[in-house]
Amino acid sequence: MSLRNVQTQTQTQTQQQVQTLSPQQVLAVRLLEMPLSQLEQRVENEMMENGALEETENPDDEATLDNYNDDEPDDAADEQMG
Repeated sequence: MSLRNVQTQTQTQTQQQVQTLSPQQVLAVRLLEMPLSQLEQRVENEMMENGALEETENPDDEATLDNYNDDEPDDAADEQMG
């Protein structure tokens, strides 16, 4: 067997993962990234354009936000991890 008859074979394998966001997910990300003043303006514009939307006064807004985190036990994350 001479060196001239030796053939080299190479094989390449690639793997690709693609994540596609739905239009609702894209909108949610954009709203979360938006500065507060711009978000407030967007909500105001939406309310003017859509007659089905109305603003209501809720004096318990801060209390509602404070209680939002109290709905879940503090150690719920610890239970999931361990």
